[in-house]
Amino acid sequence: MAKNAVLKAEKSGKKPKFLIATGLGLGLVVLITGLLFFRLPSRGLSAGSGKAEADSFLEKLRKGQIDQAWQSAASDFKSYMGKDTLRTLVKKNPALKELAKPVEGDSQKGDGRDVYEYLSQKSSKRITIGVALENGQPKVDSLEIR
Repeated sequence: MAKNAVLKAEKSGKKPKFLIATGLGLGLVVLITGLLFFRLPSRGLSAGSGKAEADSFLEKLRKGQIDQAWQSAASDFKSYMGKDTLRTLVKKNPALKELAKPVEGDSQKGDGRDVYEYLSQKSSKRITIGVALENGQPKVDSLEIR
């Protein structure tokens, strides 16, 4: 019996040390993974690709090419705003048919999404266009007129 008690004491002494070492190792791996995940920049739009897509979308609306503009939009945009709704929005907002100049310094970037602001020349309305990556391609995912 004394032999079993000694073996249990030896095993129990090693078990907590092993668990502590394993826990510390796993904790370190989780900490490093978390830091890498939150510190590495997300893969956003390449320089200029979002702006080019927003410019193209706005130009299509201005020229009355609603079908082409809608086809080039992101699937979220399409599910939120159908083609007929976009057509109605353009009819009700003449600012979308005017020439519009980009507002310098008002573009926002982050989280894989870029937002561009334009100012219509005649009515001075602000047009905001959001662009995000969809299947690796920049697509318009939001449109706002103020």
